[in-house]
Amino acid sequence: MKQLIHMSIVAAAFAAVAALSPSSASAESVRTTRATRLMSRPGEKSRVVKRVPPGRTMKVLDRRGRWIKVRVGSQAGWVTRTSVRELAERKARSTTKRRRRRSFVNGRDSRRRGWSDGAPEDRIGADAVEDDDWDEEDEPRASRRSRARRADDVDEFDEEDDEFDDDGDGDEPATVVVTAEEAEVLARPSRRADMQFVAAEGDRLYVLGRSDSGNWIEVENEDGESGWVRASEVDDQSSYEYARMGYRANGGLGYTALGMSFASNGQGPLANYKVTSAAASLVVNGELLYAGGSDTRLIGADVQYRGTRAAPGIRYDDGMGNVSDIAFTMHEIDAGASYGYRFRRKDGLALFGRAGYHYSQFKIHNVEDTENVNIARLPSELLKGFTVGGKLIAPRLTKEIGVSVEAAYLLGGSRTQTTGLEDGATSRVSALWGIAALTYQWKPDLQLVGTYRYYQSTTDWAGQADGSMRTHNATQASRKDVVHTVSVGLGKTF
Repeated sequence: MKQLIHMSIVAAAFAAVAALSPSSASAESVRTTRATRLMSRPGEKSRVVKRVPPGRTMKVLDRRGRWIKVRVGSQAGWVTRTSVRELAERKARSTTKRRRRRSFVNGRDSRRRGWSDGAPEDRIGADAVEDDDWDEEDEPRASRRSRARRADDVDEFDEEDDEFDDDGDGDEPATVVVTAEEAEVLARPSRRADMQFVAAEGDRLYVLGRSDSGNWIEVENEDGESGWVRASEVDDQSSYEYARMGYRANGGLGYTALGMSFASNGQGPLANYKVTSAAASLVVNGELLYAGGSDTRLIGADVQYRGTRAAPGIRYDDGMGNVSDIAFTMHEIDAGASYGYRFRRKDGLALFGRAGYHYSQFKIHNVEDTENVNIARLPSELLKGFTVGGKLIAPRLTKEIGVSVEAAYLLGGSRTQTTGLEDGATSRVSALWGIAALTYQWKPDLQLVGTYRYYQSTTDWAGQADGSMRTHNATQASRKDVVHTVSVGLGKTF
């Protein structure tokens, strides 16, 4: 008999341990303790796949640090450990009997169900412990109503969240592929920052952000580690991202070829002629581009200076044995503002409309010495007026190469000439020009820049200017100027 009792006790003990031990199946499931975001990858900045309501049971697929990969319906993603609770742990707690100590002073409290006159002998002192499982009937009604409302809230969340289930995975996050043999990913966009991890050639990293200069990209790997990598060490797989506020300046030297063709109804050697000249040019420009106001809108401002000097300059032969080289200098300034639209392409294609102001000065050296130097009696001139135009840019046609094309037209410009050397009493000017530029990304913040500029203007004169020494005595005249400039320089982004 005693042996039978011992065997019964051992069997009961094993049964109790088995009941209290979490099963392997339940250990592979978790339940959300609050509204939780299901992420596409480990990392707070990764894409949100869907939103999971509190109380949802999910199957565990993998674990990585503080992240757990789970499956919700047909979708898989990552959640943080702090947002879920292991079901095995909860089950173990729920199977543990809740023990409530009850005081018995002159019997049970009148507010409790049971005896009013006294407690039975087996419910006094240390034995006055409730061993029964917590029953729903023991829960106050207010608590039951609150629990029911919470359950309703979960159901409502599920219904409202159906749209996340139907949307699928959505847009793929932007990525870059490491092209360097090893790329150091740093804590800040600075070469002096601490290293976070090293990415190997061919690794795909997720893009979190970009520096204002565009020289650094904030990235994250599959393990949720993040940092900054130099843009020159990766191949950007996403659409080109303009810096929120970008500054660029460049300068270069070039070659200019100038041609003038003058025709009139006058008489004499200066009534009709053609002259040409070669010159050296200096080109300097600065540009500001703001891309922070909208996903597709760009706002810019720019200013450009072009200086040209020709020496010996224009060679003129009057046909009577008199030959002279006439040196000249040109100063041009263009300033304007632009508004553009970017097309969300990998090459960064963007189209701009531009309005600006043009100022140019054509200065003849020794303009007043018409006997020995300026025997063609060419006047110094000033041209100015408002401009309208457009610009098309693709800053990343390839990884290293970008291109841009722009055009401008002068509206209602005016041309004034040296007093006493005017070609007519009144003038009307039209001018247009175009610029094509090619950039090569030499270093992260330095570019080699090559440009070609075509400029053409036509000026029509009417009437004779009083006191003019041009001697063609024309009442109608027209001049066409054509300028070609090729320049090569260095650009820097800030």
